[in-house]
Amino acid sequence: MGSNENHYSAYTYEIDENDFIVETGKTKKQTIRFNKIYVNQVPMRKMVFSDMIMNYEEYKKLEQKEQYHNRMTMTIEL
Repeated sequence: MGSNENHYSAYTYEIDENDFIVETGKTKKQTIRFNKIYVNQVPMRKMVFSDMIMNYEEYKKLEQKEQYHNRMTMTIEL
């Protein structure tokens, strides 16, 4: 999200699904590209990760994924 409150999408299709999975107690580095033309007047203010699945093993077991409710949004101030 930019300082102008605009939301910019990440190119998540470039990232393998397994790269998004972070095991409990572990850390992972990931490069994420965003659809934002760089403009000096509009600096990036924060990153918002919405609809994070908190227990992937539990999620995988469900046939109807919409039944999974242990989701979270994380905001990182830049």
